[in-house]
Amino acid sequence: MTTTFAQAWEGLTAEQRSSLADGCAEEASSNGLYVWRDATQTRQAIPPVLSPVILEDDHRDRLSTGAHHLLSAIRKSSEALITGQLHLFDRRRIFAALSPLERECLQTGFPNARNIAIARADLFPAIGGGHSALEMNATIPAMPGYADAVAHAWIRSVGSVGGLGEARISDLVAAQGSNAGDLLDSLLEQAELARPGHPVRTIAIVVRNGDSQRGDLENIQRIWRTRGVESTCVAPDSIALDADGPHVAGQRFDLYYRHIFAWRIDAASPFASMLRDPRRHCLFNPVDPQLEVKAMLAIAQFAAERNLLGSALALTEEERHAALTLPPWTRLLSEGASTDGSGAAIASLPAFVAAHPDELILKRSWAYGGKSVILAEHLHEPSTQEKLREMFALPNDAPFIDWPKMVELALHDPGDVWIVQRIVQPAVEPRLCRNADGSWGWAELVADLSMYTSLGINARMRGGAVRVSASKIVNIATGGGMAPLLRAEVARPLLDALVQQRAR
Repeated sequence: MTTTFAQAWEGLTAEQRSSLADGCAEEASSNGLYVWRDATQTRQAIPPVLSPVILEDDHRDRLSTGAHHLLSAIRKSSEALITGQLHLFDRRRIFAALSPLERECLQTGFPNARNIAIARADLFPAIGGGHSALEMNATIPAMPGYADAVAHAWIRSVGSVGGLGEARISDLVAAQGSNAGDLLDSLLEQAELARPGHPVRTIAIVVRNGDSQRGDLENIQRIWRTRGVESTCVAPDSIALDADGPHVAGQRFDLYYRHIFAWRIDAASPFASMLRDPRRHCLFNPVDPQLEVKAMLAIAQFAAERNLLGSALALTEEERHAALTLPPWTRLLSEGASTDGSGAAIASLPAFVAAHPDELILKRSWAYGGKSVILAEHLHEPSTQEKLREMFALPNDAPFIDWPKMVELALHDPGDVWIVQRIVQPAVEPRLCRNADGSWGWAELVADLSMYTSLGINARMRGGAVRVSASKIVNIATGGGMAPLLRAEVARPLLDALVQQRAR
């Protein structure tokens, strides 16, 4: 890449900067880059960050392939745990936080997790280069529509300011590709495996009323429509079952895409019956919390280190490599001995964790949105103390929770297990973002990288999404923004066009 975005931006006139930045924000928002606040029935725009993350195709493919192998390693490790082939861990404790319906589907339907339409590996950029996988998401792998909205808006805005014609801009949008399009390809192939010869022309997206990710889904539906597939968002309680299968007020769909946690579903409802037999009803993704409880990331890494899985569930060398190198050092927080990241013996894991507050992070296994991610540096904050008192049902006048006490509470949490991870010190870079007053300015921000993947099919998802935040805990629902993730062959001519426009 010969020209950086910062270099191209600095040479633009004030009018050109305003046109580019405001045009990108407006188009991204109109295409769904917002969070829906159901309590107030309002849209909250997700700030678009103009500084793109640019990947050469070979780098993108390595990250995508790594995410795929890591997902496969977690799937095999979880299946070994569920079937009793992995005896070192108590599966009842690992899955204690799941709802009864989730545990039922997991115990009887775990083979369904061999076919996953979409999963998302959340990676963190480390100082000095490289990315570390902090967790896997396979129930609601959000943001494919958001990522398309910001990337396509950036391409169109930069192309317009750069003086490119509409045909050339459209070619670059097509060359960039689409996460929503990749998801559709994955769903179509999964449907063909489940129901050979039955074309998919309609999809029901099963979503809770008031879902905050409405904009994400709107853009997914918009892109699917350009591919000739119509989709409708339906609430789970609107679905009925009869002898001919599921329907919504008499309307039948060729495929059901689940965008809701199973713990929200009434176990006696028709939709719960579909979750118990997903392939029969052409429903993806199946109930698969075993792929994303954070404890399984620790267990998969442990199994890879010791070659614990045998027979048909043995990890390939690629899967072992992904489990060992893509996540940081990760352990299930439990009594007893362990090993550190170099393989050296640890006499007591809890004592080791308590003694290294600046190096480690604690996470509740079955949680999402960064709600149960605890860093020692945040313990002095009143909001963190309040959160911990609520989390562990402590009285309001409970003593201050320091790091050793935090380790003790997590170790004995009756509701769930916790994991401990080596902190990945994030790479912080100056990025151009929108300020609260609507102006644009540079700020030192962290940009994480989520890569999409799937299981059981030939269609490969190679795209991803980038969330940006001033905090180490990045979440768009709590104030983070999104930056374009671009292919280098798409970004290069656009940045060159800005430079050439500047020279005129």
